[in-house]
Amino acid sequence: MKTYLLERLAIGSVLAGLFVFAAVTFNSKLDAWTFLLLFTVIGGFSHYLVGGFYQLKSFVRKPNKSARYIWWLVLSVLSLLVSGLALFYGQVNLFGLITVGYFMIHGFFNEITLYERTTAGKADSFVIATVALFLSGITVLAAAHPSAVFSAQLEFIDLNNGFIRMFQAESDALVIKLSIWLGSVFLTLSFVTASIAFYRSKDKMWRGIFFIFLLLVGTLLILHYPPSYIYILSSLLLYHFMIWFWFYLKQFMKAGKREVQKYIGIHLLVFVPFVFLAGSGAVADWLHFFILNSYVFLVLTTIHITTSFMSERWFIKYFLKEE
Repeated sequence: MKTYLLERLAIGSVLAGLFVFAAVTFNSKLDAWTFLLLFTVIGGFSHYLVGGFYQLKSFVRKPNKSARYIWWLVLSVLSLLVSGLALFYGQVNLFGLITVGYFMIHGFFNEITLYERTTAGKADSFVIATVALFLSGITVLAAAHPSAVFSAQLEFIDLNNGFIRMFQAESDALVIKLSIWLGSVFLTLSFVTASIAFYRSKDKMWRGIFFIFLLLVGTLLILHYPPSYIYILSSLLLYHFMIWFWFYLKQFMKAGKREVQKYIGIHLLVFVPFVFLAGSGAVADWLHFFILNSYVFLVLTTIHITTSFMSERWFIKYFLKEE
């Protein structure tokens, strides 16, 4: 348990340092937001592509490998179709809101796995569900913040422009109303699961302190409604990317120096070209348009989440028919 908490404290410190760096380095608030958005998206591409590579590679050593490859392809195509329909009908913002909840389901299963593998103990699903629902609610409510308004090319819109502000208000009115409704539902459900977790707990004092802390944080963010979307989004996604990078790095350290070098090298092979692309300006405009693109990122996020379910016990049991 101590290791589990210390790892999250360390990642929280890294994120705090990143946010301070963005705040003091860039004179413009929009530039700071752009830096965080690009850093998060590039980290996501690295996580998705390297994770997909190792997932497909692992199928070779497992039973029913043909079934696994088929399921991976089917789930990827379905994710691509659903994402494509959202883009085709111009419902990207709505789809983005839905993806927040979808990502939290992914995070819920992931955190149970991480807790049990790190502590060798049984995770309390109600505690993790409380955190996932709470974060879902806060993130969705933040959709009304100006930092949630950026183009497909990951450029923030200047909200000082009156015409743009009016257009944004009209086009996103439904999404903002939905975000308030959906965010309120998520927060309400988080209090329900917190109550169940508290009732079931033998150590009510620490559970109570933790849930009171969540309540205070939620109250503070709601009082400053809307909370800053870019900081919340970056925190959630970068935490996910970093905690899994660290988890598998520890696994490869047990396998030897060569595996560690290969693991880090593959990440750099993906990460560095994206960093170069982000700073290349007009040299690679067409690449920037098609690769460093929020739509592409959203599609890859959906594929990553959906295919990751293949590692869950319930998927292996009911879909791959393995005990």
